[in-house]
Amino acid sequence: MQVEIRPALEADYLEIAKISREDLGYDCAPELVRNKLRRALGDGRERVFVAGCGGEIAGYVHAEDYDVLYFPTMKNILGLAVASKYRRRGAGTKLLEAVEDWARKTGAAGVRLNS
Repeated sequence: MQVEIRPALEADYLEIAKISREDLGYDCAPELVRNKLRRALGDGRERVFVAGCGGEIAGYVHAEDYDVLYFPTMKNILGLAVASKYRRRGAGTKLLEAVEDWARKTGAAGVRLNS
């Protein structure tokens, strides 16, 4: 099954909430995710990408500009998750590549991920 990456839509909030609950273990209400996603989509400093697989959301990545006084601007990955049934199909790699592409297009010095 092909994995396709696209920018998230507000309508994706239920599937993002489900992945956050079931695969990351966060007890988050769908409405909270909807409100946070709506805010992120309207903020020029943030991006959310989703991985689609067979018509379903297989995973997502949430990233933002990371700007400190002592280093050039980078991108900071705030969240990355792939549903267990879609793992080992390249979705995580493609999600990371989407953030790397965004970083390149905006002239960022790199991508940062804390785990």
